[in-house]
Amino acid sequence: MFDLSDKKITLIGGGTGNSVLLKSLKEIGPDISVIVSVGDDGGSSGVIRRDFGTIPPGDIRNCLVALSEEDSLTAKLMDKRFTQGFLKKQNLGNIILTALYELTGSYKQAIKEISRIMACRGSVIPVTEEFVNLKATYKDGKSVTGESALASYALRHKTAIDKISLIPENAKLNGDCIKAVIEADLIIFSPGSLYTSLIPNLAVEGLCEAIEKSCARKVYLPNIMSEPGETDGYKTSDLLDALERHSGGYNIVDTVLYSTSVIPGEIIDRYRKKKADIIKPYFTDEQRKRYCLIAGDIALITEGVVRHNGQAIFKILEEKL
Repeated sequence: MFDLSDKKITLIGGGTGNSVLLKSLKEIGPDISVIVSVGDDGGSSGVIRRDFGTIPPGDIRNCLVALSEEDSLTAKLMDKRFTQGFLKKQNLGNIILTALYELTGSYKQAIKEISRIMACRGSVIPVTEEFVNLKATYKDGKSVTGESALASYALRHKTAIDKISLIPENAKLNGDCIKAVIEADLIIFSPGSLYTSLIPNLAVEGLCEAIEKSCARKVYLPNIMSEPGETDGYKTSDLLDALERHSGGYNIVDTVLYSTSVIPGEIIDRYRKKKADIIKPYFTDEQRKRYCLIAGDIALITEGVVRHNGQAIFKILEEKL
């Protein structure tokens, strides 16, 4: 049995996918590190990013809240979103993180201070502390810059994302990321937006190399549902292929835990109305030889939304790894 409670576990992804897993993982009690992408340029984070010239705080904040006591006053404050006045749609936690950044002069120190205040059970690490933009190159040969514009271009022009890169291309990898993956017993590639949350981490030079060097088990959790403009018509084999194409030739995954949960028809219909669908579990012969494939009932439906069931995932990993 692979007892997670005494392991060092590093998650890699964005705000939503990481957060779903963290809420369950923190209760098991391992040493947790979370590597978070910083290409978001929409919503509250986008406003702060443009006005202050700093990395977007939203995904970092989501992970901090997930690692804290969610019913605590500090967690509620960090999640507070204003609904009126000149602060309408702004998030208080994003403002607090930005203020701490200005006070300390370092995002690393800002996260450390707010983590202490929130009593977070783990470390949140931005993949880079530099201001970066996402650039997508599409199968029609065109390129678009800016995270919030990538999916909409694909939908409007009936094309698909082929490659994600960063501007600037030489963004410096946060040194804490190397430590987090090298020392890990288990690395998990979290579910979430494939091209705008997960893969941007891999685009920072040095991370994939460090992951390959790590002796950790390396587990990928494919998305259960597709995302319009990013993974339309995808199967699990396509998700894996995208990771492989963005890994720089390094071996970064050895295990895939994928969902075989039955999704009710009415839920599927609701997703299809929004141009999303189930990602079918299919692997090529080469992928079946290359990866340890684990099937599991790991979907959780909450208020009509299909997400990953953290408790089920970690139970399976303890039994199968």
